[in-house]
Amino acid sequence: NNPLVVGNPAYSQEAPFYLPDLPGAAAEASLVGNALETTSLLQASANISTVKQLAPKADLLYFATHGHFDNSKMLDGSFLAFAPDSSSATGLLSARDIQQMKLKAEMAILSACQTGFGKVFAGGFHGIGRAFYKAGVNFSVISLWSVNDAATKELMIRYLVKLMNPDYFYPARQLQEAIQAVKKKYPEPANWAAFSVFGFTY
Repeated sequence: NNPLVVGNPAYSQEAPFYLPDLPGAAAEASLVGNALETTSLLQASANISTVKQLAPKADLLYFATHGHFDNSKMLDGSFLAFAPDSSSATGLLSARDIQQMKLKAEMAILSACQTGFGKVFAGGFHGIGRAFYKAGVNFSVISLWSVNDAATKELMIRYLVKLMNPDYFYPARQLQEAIQAVKKKYPEPANWAAFSVFGFTY
């Protein structure tokens, strides 16, 4: 009823890494926004302050952007990238920032690189997916490596359509079905095998 869809923000030149433009992510977010009957936040409108303001009110989070996992600074060095503004010159939302938010969304679809990376400790798994879980999101769709822009767009659009038909293994079965369809066009595993569901099924 109240989704937050973000795609291809206007990335900062002051970020610690070069963050190239993602035209596929922009097209992906626009299609998702149309399907969910909401206005997608793109480029400068996808700034970090707006995302932080709207995310706690959203019941679905969809982020098509750059992601990064830092193996040595897991909470402070791992991030999702949004457009900079007066509150942040880099526009980077760290894993620590995420897990300190109070989110009501049942699902976060993280159509971004490395959101499934993490490190296991005695107290559990640390990473961006776990950060959303600690913030209150029941399950996240995460990627295990850097993904292809075009293939990801097609996979996620197919996934969104299939999510309209929940079953006992929701939302994992729908992801499996979307992957099976995309494999026919993009047979290399690097194009479709990165994504998995973190958290509880329906």
